Amino acid sequence: MFSNDKNIEKLALIIESFKDYIGLQKEFLQLSAVEKIVRLLTFVLLAIILSFFILLFIIFLSFAAVYALSDIMPTFAAFLTVAGFYLLLFMLIYAKRKAWIQKPLIKLFAEILTN
Repeated sequence: MFSNDKNIEKLALIIESFKDYIGLQKEFLQLSAVEKIVRLLTFVLLAIILSFFILLFIIFLSFAAVYALSDIMPTFAAFLTVAGFYLLLFMLIYAKRKAWIQKPLIKLFAEILTN
């Protein structure tokens, strides 16, 4: 069956095509991995920058709330009131962390890494 020169040439062509295919698949996987890593790093960097500006906004908003409350109560009580609000907010976020933080982040990272 394989004694014919045409069959040997066809088999060699098939093997060469298969080697090219494997090489292209390897290159595709490398490019796909690089794209996913870049998308993930971009998301993390954007989240860090956005978090920084949100934190600055919250700090200034807190001082504004303290100074607004200091008109109706002593300044230390206004600071304690704002701190108490943040403590309650932290406890609420901690109680709902799986539904509000973990699950959405897992979905987001899964979407980034699978697309």
